[in-house]
Amino acid sequence: MSLEEKSQQLKDIISTYDTQWFLGDLSGLMKAISNGHAQDQLGKLSSPLRQLYFLGGLLVTSDSSNGIDFQYSPEKWNQIVILLNEIEREYDKLFFPKPDEEIDDEWKKIRKVAMPSFLAYFNQGPLNYEEQAINWVRDLYSQLDDIIKLEHGLKTDDFLKFYENIDALVQKKFQGYSSPKGEFKKEWLEYTKIKMGLVDEAQNLLKQ
Repeated sequence: MSLEEKSQQLKDIISTYDTQWFLGDLSGLMKAISNGHAQDQLGKLSSPLRQLYFLGGLLVTSDSSNGIDFQYSPEKWNQIVILLNEIEREYDKLFFPKPDEEIDDEWKKIRKVAMPSFLAYFNQGPLNYEEQAINWVRDLYSQLDDIIKLEHGLKTDDFLKFYENIDALVQKKFQGYSSPKGEFKKEWLEYTKIKMGLVDEAQNLLKQ
């Protein structure tokens, strides 16, 4: 099976679990990594922390209405582990030449761009701090500003400013809620109930 097919198969398997229970269980497993516990579940994973984050990401993008299970059998967990390891090997294959593939300057150029991004995301993603991620986005995409602006009418810094404004708004509301005066308390309670969505006319970029 291809990388996409294996990822979809794994997503189908875990989509039957209750979201809160499953993410809570993953959190417990992550804590067990440092103390050597839960080796019956973690022992065969090639990179437990990275793979558990990947598993959580697959779950939260699944249809939560299917989440009715609160426990997995050893057989099902073993199936999850096998697919996680196979998926990681499929990612590795993307960066190594096939037996009959020519290694030319273009081949090397593509991997010089793609491999550092891949390694940073999969090896250090949980360790990144906000400023580091912002700088990474700016350094990577600002070189493509002409193309991005032609397609969307905005540049990289415009998207980052949009993010910073949302981040500042959330922080302001949170601080207002916890302040002695409680000046934003009522508004914050309503604000946190908002269910975000996109109208059908929104650009495809925003829907991805």
